[in-house]
Formats: sequence, structure tokens, C-alpha cells
Amino acid sequence: MLWLGIVLFGCKGKDDDSAPTSDDSTVDDSGDDTGTPAVDIDWGVVDHCGTSAAAGFRDFYEDGTAIVVYGDEESEFVSRFVGWYGKDISLDARAYADLREADKQENLFVLGSPASNPLLTEMNGSLPVWFEDGDFVFGGRRYDEHGNGIAFIHPSPFAKGKWIVAYAGNSFEGMYSTFTIWTGAADFETTRGRGVLLQEGKLCREGEVWGWDPDLVTTDGWPTWEDWLDETDELVTAHHVFRYLRDGYAAKNIDWASQYQEDRYAAVIDRLELEPLDEPITSHLYPDNATKGAVTGDYGNGHANDLNYENHMVFGEDLSAMGSHEDVHVIAWYRIGEAQFALLGEGLAVAMDGDWWGDSLSSWASKFESDGSLPSLAELEDDFGSMDDTTSYPVAGYFVEWLLDTYGADTVKALYVAPDLDAAFVSELGMTHDEVEKAWLASIP
Repeated sequence: MLWLGIVLFGCKGKDDDSAPTSDDSTVDDSGDDTGTPAVDIDWGVVDHCGTSAAAGFRDFYEDGTAIVVYGDEESEFVSRFVGWYGKDISLDARAYADLREADKQENLFVLGSPASNPLLTEMNGSLPVWFEDGDFVFGGRRYDEHGNGIAFIHPSPFAKGKWIVAYAGNSFEGMYSTFTIWTGAADFETTRGRGVLLQEGKLCREGEVWGWDPDLVTTDGWPTWEDWLDETDELVTAHHVFRYLRDGYAAKNIDWASQYQEDRYAAVIDRLELEPLDEPITSHLYPDNATKGAVTGDYGNGHANDLNYENHMVFGEDLSAMGSHEDVHVIAWYRIGEAQFALLGEGLAVAMDGDWWGDSLSSWASKFESDGSLPSLAELEDDFGSMDDTTSYPVAGYFVEWLLDTYGADTVKALYVAPDLDAAFVSELGMTHDEVEKAWLASIP
């Protein structure tokens, strides 16, 4: 059985076999804005572990039933969650505000952030992770980014023989990020946004509170990421935070690059009739694809981590991925919603740049139509991921550009989040799918 979640295992509390306590480790005195002392940074960390067991959520699923506890921000998401996981286990969803003491005696799926779901902070002291407002402490580190998330399994602190499985984070986006990585073979996984795994491994199942042991970590992306941050300078502008290698190509051209990116950001906001984001986009500029891949695991020219308000782009002597594209993904997530089809998601990002490899999008559509390689609208909807990027991206970009020019931003935004495009074409454009395709094809010069 495969799960979008995580699988867990066992270890020890401390040398004396007891659960770790806040008196056992060095105090992290950073605190919060109210002056409240922060939890010890080493909360839940163990010195060694004598337990060896196979990780997995299997124990959680054995009972066959569980209650999903969610917060206010997760109220719309929870139905999707139940649809995903309800195939493997009988689920009953309950808002935290409606949670009864009797409910806590069952296996619990806990979703959300501390600001949305207070059950997370209610369990502080009973779990190897300690949740605070806007960050959490786990494995000797403080996770304080917007898109940080954690998924884990642990014995329930409320009922003997029952389990807690949590998909949590510093925000809705942090929680959501735990569903964008492949999980199911570890006791815990931590993330920093869409598709970005920081750590995974087993937990030491010894002691009342299971512990984090560095020897049981099987994947650790922290050192590489921290090295990148240590080697880069930072420039803050109105809507971006740029990070780039000192004395590199980007450093020498950062004035131009930052102004260009700010101009493109403004153009996107204006064209789509949106408000600027509440947070800046952090733009990481890499000298080449090899460096970008080594740091992020993605060797492409550019990609967005929308859940964490950031993008990653190559900006070097031989290649520049600067432009609207990756910013659009971040802006769209927070101001429009989640794209239900890559045709609209990637199409909008390409359309906002207005060209592809230096040529207009209409010229690309015309070329593909002339040589018989233009994909159908249905293919762009259903098979986008399996198509050649050099065809699918510019054609999708032209389709969205045509929609914007013909029907306007509000219509495009409605189509962007529509789960059923056929129905949305009728409701928003007054045309059937075939009629939309016919009109689009007629627009190609």
C-alpha cells in the first residue's frame, strides 16, 4: 500500500531511558515577540537509540478507522484529504472546535498549523516536535520558514494503543507541502515548500516520547541548503529578496536583474488585476544548472516553490531564466488559487512573459499548426506532462494569451481554478469545449 503520508519507527528517550525534557538540553532563548521563552532547541533529540524496527504507518492503519482533526484554514481542504485516504481507512472528519474528549480516544489524523488547529500545541511535551506560533522545533533545529512542514507518526498521548499521524506546518502551505513529497517509508519527513524534502528517517521508539536520533536520519538536505545560504549575499527590493553568490555573475549584475524582476512582477500584477503579495518572493539566482541542481535537486533552468514564497532561477553568463514565469506561479497560488490543469498553470506563466525563446507565442502556434504538430486542446488538458516541453509550453502560453486578450483577466482566473474545464467553458465563455478549440484555432495567424 502506498500513502502520501509517512511511515514511522523507534528509539529511546535519553541515556536514562526517560522521555526527553526541556531541562535536558541547551536553551534556545530566541523566544517570540512577546518575550515568552522558546523551547529548548534540542527538545526530542536523543543521544543514542537501542531500538531497531521497520518504519511505517502500518500500525496506524491496522484499526481501520480514524478521526481527522482539522482547523479553520483546512475546512475546504479536508474533503480532498478524506478522498485520498478514505480509500484505505474509514475516516470521520471533525473540526477542532467540535472535537470531543471521546474523539481523542481514537486514532487521529491531525491537519494544519498551530494558528489554525490548536490540537498541535495542546500536544506539546508529548511529541518529539514542539509547535509554536509560526515555527516548530524538531531534531535540534528551528523550522521558521512559511513553507516548513512536518509529517510523522507517534503513539497517541490521549489513549493507550492509539496513534497520532500529523500533517502539519507553520502555515496552511507548510502543511500542504507534506503532501507534495513521496512518503510512506519513514517515521518523519520535514519539508520547506512544494516538493522539497529536508529530512526523513526513523524515530527512536524508546521512551514515552519518541526521539530524533541523527543516526536514524536517512535523508538530510539541511547541510547543502545552509551552505548555499552561507555563501550568498542578499538584496531586498520592494517585492523580492534576491540571494546570489558573492563575486559571481549575478552579484555583478544584480542591479539590472533586481530591477528587471521588479518590472516583470509589476506587469503581472497589472495584467491579471491582482494585489501584490503580502510577503516578498525570495529569488535564488544560480550561476549554472549544475549549481542549481546540487542545491535544490532540480537541474532545470527555473522552478517555483510557491508554497514557500520563493523561486529558483539560473542567471549566469551563458543562460538567464529571469522573467515573469516563476513569479507567476507564486503570485497565482496566493492570489488566484491552485491551477487544476497544467494547461492553465504553465500556460499563464508563459503568457506573462509574452514570448518563448525570443519569438512570439503566436509564431510558435503558427509554426506547429503549419507542420502538423500542434497538439489538440484535449491533449494539452490530459497529457501535458508527457508532451515535449518545447511544444506544450509555448502552445499553452498562446492559448492563455488568447484567452486574456479575448475574454479578460477575470475569465482566465476563473478557468485557472476550475476543476472541470468543459463546464467552465460553458459557464465562463458560453461555449462548448469544441467551440472553444475552434475559436482558438481560428485565432492562430
